[in-house]
Amino acid sequence: KDAKRLLSKLFEKKRDRWKEDASRFSRLCRALQIMTTIRTCQLDGRLCLKFVGPPSEAPPGCFPWFSFPKRHLSQIRIYFGHWAALGFYPSETAVGLDSGCRWGDRLTAIRLDDDAVFQEGRRAMDDGL
Repeated sequence: KDAKRLLSKLFEKKRDRWKEDASRFSRLCRALQIMTTIRTCQLDGRLCLKFVGPPSEAPPGCFPWFSFPKRHLSQIRIYFGHWAALGFYPSETAVGLDSGCRWGDRLTAIRLDDDAVFQEGRRAMDDGL
């Protein structure tokens, strides 16, 4: 019921830390902000909010969130997108699916049953295939 209000808060100034004692709505807004913008974070848990490039260009002390040394439940494989500069990134614990289709590269999908990877070039998508 608060979707419009929640989305309007998405682009407000972001804090670099999670606040457990914030209101339920504030935590929901922050979770949505984090899930749509996180790329790297520091060892103390602070997000490197301004960085959007490839991991090799991350600022000193900033690690890709999926390779964060203190990541809880690191044995669980996470599938994610929204980091075109990373490109297709398959690993045992994380699979980055954003292979830059919006920027002229390929669209990538993975079949969860057997991890088969499917990629279509931008041109094929433009032709309606």
